Amino acid sequence: MEYSYPPHAFCPWIDGDFFVDELFWVDPWHGTGLTGSAYYSIRNDGVPLIVSVQENDLSRVQQHIADGVDVQAVGLDGETALHMAAALGHTQAIVLLLAANAIVDVQTYDGCTPLVQCARFCPLDLSVATADLLLSAGADPMKTVTHDLVSLPPLVYAIRSKNIPLIKHLTPITNLGYVAGIGRTTSECAREALALASNSGDTVVFDYLYSRGLPIQPASLFYATHPATFDTIITTIPVEQVELQALAPRLLYSARSFRPSLEFAHSNLLSSFGSYLALLAAKLFGTYNIDPNEKDMRVSIIACGDESLVRIAIRHNFDITALSDLEIESSIRNKSLNFITLIQSLRTI
Repeated sequence: MEYSYPPHAFCPWIDGDFFVDELFWVDPWHGTGLTGSAYYSIRNDGVPLIVSVQENDLSRVQQHIADGVDVQAVGLDGETALHMAAALGHTQAIVLLLAANAIVDVQTYDGCTPLVQCARFCPLDLSVATADLLLSAGADPMKTVTHDLVSLPPLVYAIRSKNIPLIKHLTPITNLGYVAGIGRTTSECAREALALASNSGDTVVFDYLYSRGLPIQPASLFYATHPATFDTIITTIPVEQVELQALAPRLLYSARSFRPSLEFAHSNLLSSFGSYLALLAAKLFGTYNIDPNEKDMRVSIIACGDESLVRIAIRHNFDITALSDLEIESSIRNKSLNFITLIQSLRTI
């Protein structure tokens, strides 16, 4: 019989647990001998107050507080009782903890505040009430979590969770133009909203945030990998044809890593073109009049290593014979034999 883990057995780490195999110098399981959900379910068992909050046993929570326990006591990953109450949406427990002077912006070992945990894990129907309690107690909606040298506010995590009620609650009190990290020029909220739209094919979050002033720039096109999102940006920001032509080769090449949702991957739209790159190329060449024979673009077309893309480009008057031997040689390096054979055969036609 399959074991069912309790609601608190989620992975609290901001990185998730996909990186565990790389941590050969530290034991992320803290010597428990457990891994995965088995570990997550017991990670706070050493702190009775957190256990009571997890179970939403309010009488025990009150008793612990009356007994003078430390409301800031942490489990193995630095979570407090307030973190857990916020993640699970246990609002009455939050009221009790805040009345006992729990620190509202306390951070876990990897920097998560209770508001961030609410954005990441709280059930949608409880998240706004939970966030409102924290915000009323002074939680900072711009208190960020630093990950890979990039600091992200709670709204970004609400976007990742596609928690629309909470997104609408946090948007008016969040700086939508906030940019984090060295060398980053695009709003973090814009990046996430575009990534969500691209991966799911659903632009509802992006459309809402844009209607509330989400700043979008031409560079945002690099995150608009879903056709609907791409069209939204092109039609809502002034991108000159010359600028779009200059961006297009990098846009096409960067889209190689796009992984569409299963629904989009199996859609008639995508299957009719053979690949996502071919679909994007058809849009660039057909709808937006990008010249496939511009030097950087023609190299990008070959360098992507996608047969369907090359065939779409040829339909739009791509002259593959115009590429020099050096351009071809450098572009097809490490590509599949089938692709190399295709390119060589097309050049001789």
